[in-house]
Amino acid sequence: AEALRAYAPYTLRRSAVALRLRDGRTFAAGVFESVAFNPTIQPVVAALAALIAGGGAEPIAAWAAHIREAVLAEEAAAGPSYEAHTRAVLAALAPDATVRVVGFASPTG
Repeated sequence: AEALRAYAPYTLRRSAVALRLRDGRTFAAGVFESVAFNPTIQPVVAALAALIAGGGAEPIAAWAAHIREAVLAEEAAAGPSYEAHTRAVLAALAPDATVRVVGFASPTG
């Protein structure tokens, strides 16, 4: 659902990351593109922000260790993939988390 709400007017490749914590809670968010690529909010960063804003970072000490799984959903279209960035960020923050990548077809054809 978050991938379908992602803002990707430039690449036209919507994507999102869902982070599942050990306690079963899930936090998800999609990419938010900017006309200049560098300030684009990549989906893993948006999902981490959702986790922190949603109270998933309590207690503060070692909060990232509570991430059990991440799922990156990417629209099947030409354009950049966020897989490498997602894996790199989670390897640094939550090395025990599993990362899965799933593709989806555009619901508009």
